[in-house]
Amino acid sequence: MYSISEIATIIGATYLQQYHDFSIENLLLDSRKLLFPKTSLFFAICGPRRTGNLFVAELYEKGVRNFVVDETITADVAATYPEANFCR
Repeated sequence: MYSISEIATIIGATYLQQYHDFSIENLLLDSRKLLFPKTSLFFAICGPRRTGNLFVAELYEKGVRNFVVDETITADVAATYPEANFCR
């Protein structure tokens, strides 16, 4: 188990928004595989057909609060999810 700040350091990410230093136990690459929202970190990976950023709103509603996103998510967009951490 790592904190979101430890993971951000490990992967060399910068914060777009930092809310709370949650503990992370699960890495999530597929939004359909969500089991433990409070302890999951969603990596919004860009695929050939879709970008993972499309699933941020849905996952936030389901309780996920930790996201690694690409440059298409801006600080203004992140601010619409006030209780979430966004790393790039």
